[in-house]
Amino acid sequence: ISVTHHYVDLPIGIIWKIPIGDKNNKLYINPSIAWQFYLPQTFEYETFDKTKIITQNNRLYAYFGSTMLNLGYEQKIQDNLRLQMSIWAESSFVEYGLDNRSGTNIGASATLVFGK
Repeated sequence: ISVTHHYVDLPIGIIWKIPIGDKNNKLYINPSIAWQFYLPQTFEYETFDKTKIITQNNRLYAYFGSTMLNLGYEQKIQDNLRLQMSIWAESSFVEYGLDNRSGTNIGASATLVFGK
């Protein structure tokens, strides 16, 4: 199954930062929940005989959709600039696609954070 999702998350969560070694470095844990605003979706299924079935959902919709856990490391670069590197997992509350699956995604990210 190949799926193309286009959506915008509005996560709400809390973050715990744990100083390590130098006062500029921290480990952090960031659990959150998110509203998701979905744009049109495309689902491509390949059968055992290599036939492709392509379906599209062309509606716009929003829902209280997922929970996420982000574990990371933060390093201060300058007074108003920090680098965050993390691994994360996200689980969907809503089923989608022809076979009504709910997904779990995992990944890694790097973020530059501006401000205090």
